[in-house]
Amino acid sequence: MHHVTHDGAALAAACVGPGVASCTVCHAPLTGAEPYWMTEYPRGEHTRCRQWRRHPYPFLRQIGVLRRLWRMASSEGARQELVAAGRWLTQQAARWPEQASAEMVVETLARLRSLRMVLNAHGLDRKLVGQL
Repeated sequence: MHHVTHDGAALAAACVGPGVASCTVCHAPLTGAEPYWMTEYPRGEHTRCRQWRRHPYPFLRQIGVLRRLWRMASSEGARQELVAAGRWLTQQAARWPEQASAEMVVETLARLRSLRMVLNAHGLDRKLVGQL
């Protein structure tokens, strides 16, 4: 998964061809073999290289998306999934930036990926689910 930011706060999906850019920290190519964040197109940082404690919590937007999905959800199972995910993201945000780490970001990305699959199975709006 690749991400882009213009101001360090609002991160959105992007795709850059393999070998086009290198990490501004370790200078290794951003090949897509591991997650990276576009910081100043076409330059970026591997998730493991990024100094997360210097940046705002990158998943605040997703908390708002979860709220919108909760209002749209008709099944109790979907609502429970959304509440649990929102609670978890909010707890992570409360730990940020003091406990910020690449591991926390990778775990959050994995949880959001799994949540998207579950919510799609519940039949929620795919376009909105895709914003997670």
